[in-house]
Amino acid sequence: YAIGDHEKLKLLSNQILVSARSFEGKLNVLCYTINLLCDASLLDKAIEKCTWLLSMLGVEFSWASSRDTTLILVEKMRSILSGHSNEFLLQYIKMKDHSKIIAMKVLSRLNITLVLSRPDFSPVATLQMVELSLTHGMSPMSAIGFVYLGSMLASLGHMREGSRFVKLALNIVQLFGSKELAGEVMAISTQTAAYVEPMQSAIEFHMVGHKSSQEVGDIRSASLNFLLYCGGLFWSGAHLNRVKVRYEEACRFMEQHNMLSMMQTEGRWKINKLINGYESGIDIPVVTSKHCVDDKNLYARKYFHFQNMYVTFIYRDFGKMKSAAEKFIESKFEGWTILVAPGAQAFIFGLVSFWIFRQTHDMQWLAQGTASKDLIQKWEETSEWNFFHKRNLLEAEEHFCRNNYDKARLCYNVAISASKEHKFIHDEALACELAGHFSFEMGDMSAALEYFTRSNESYYEWGAIAKATAVFNHAVFTFQNVNAQP
Repeated sequence: YAIGDHEKLKLLSNQILVSARSFEGKLNVLCYTINLLCDASLLDKAIEKCTWLLSMLGVEFSWASSRDTTLILVEKMRSILSGHSNEFLLQYIKMKDHSKIIAMKVLSRLNITLVLSRPDFSPVATLQMVELSLTHGMSPMSAIGFVYLGSMLASLGHMREGSRFVKLALNIVQLFGSKELAGEVMAISTQTAAYVEPMQSAIEFHMVGHKSSQEVGDIRSASLNFLLYCGGLFWSGAHLNRVKVRYEEACRFMEQHNMLSMMQTEGRWKINKLINGYESGIDIPVVTSKHCVDDKNLYARKYFHFQNMYVTFIYRDFGKMKSAAEKFIESKFEGWTILVAPGAQAFIFGLVSFWIFRQTHDMQWLAQGTASKDLIQKWEETSEWNFFHKRNLLEAEEHFCRNNYDKARLCYNVAISASKEHKFIHDEALACELAGHFSFEMGDMSAALEYFTRSNESYYEWGAIAKATAVFNHAVFTFQNVNAQP
């Protein structure tokens, strides 16, 4: 598995399953077969295998839970855990029942599969892992349950409480010396940390997780950490040439280890568009499109439409952007795990929604933009560094929509200053560009030219050469037309 020879692993697994004299002798191999199904994007089959295996272990998984019911269960678990400190939980009894230990492993695989394909049920697996830990004792796999619990609570707005359980998960890994789990726990915990700590420093822990995973042969978590690191680099404003190199390294790593199902080629596609131009290269990658067509990986489908929406928004292609935004809404992926990507998605979707409203006067788009702004404002409570400038830019666009022009102008300037101060060069470039469009609409040509010039310089500094050129050309074309008018 560690070297990516899945065919040989499948053959060996089948031989063991045939020759094993007891069900217990098959358990670890069955867990590997679940990993293989996930790696092949056969998510439904992986879920079926997990639930069958759990029933054989005497653990029933409930498919009857609605979102409202799940929220009640989450609140019940919060209430139980509020009476136990992290120190108490770290000294808790240890799990000894072998069937429950294996059930925890299966639930951890089921959880990540549900996150991708049936997100409404992923909290059920998470809560079941925590419940088993509280009932039968702590095991190394308890770290997986608590890290996803922390991520889930953070996604529900309980950021500080979520951070508590993320830290507990890291401590459980250390307590048991569970090096084989460190990579997965670090992948999820680092994503949560990016909503509390400055993103530029938080994401560096993904490479620690990548290295830890490689050392124990956990190629899935090594790949996941590398991908999340690349995405974090992009959204933290790292120079695009650096991000491009890291994406290429990540894709080579996954190719070498036969983890093709995890490859997200849109990252390189998006960077290519920013560096080389909107018309450069092919349309959004065929590899990703194939994963989205089968509708099994709901996360990949929504990510696909977001990337399309982002690039068409950046290049001001209103028709294609609006179409991508509508498909993004239709994706209907409402996850329970907090990742960096949803933060970026809320920000960009909010900006897109406000622009669509100004063009169409359709109130649903104003409502969508306002909802995105409110979400960003919620995250700002725990990380002003990451979200203050984003909230101000969204407020500027909202004020623009509501004809509060003086307030809009003030918020644009605050967003520009804050994004520069907090080292988000790409957001500074975008804020300057949007302020330029606003000033042009207000008839303030001098301010518009100044904003567009700053935007061009910031995009160039970020490494988005083609986008910088596009802003420059737009400004030249616009002001030539204005000057040509009698």
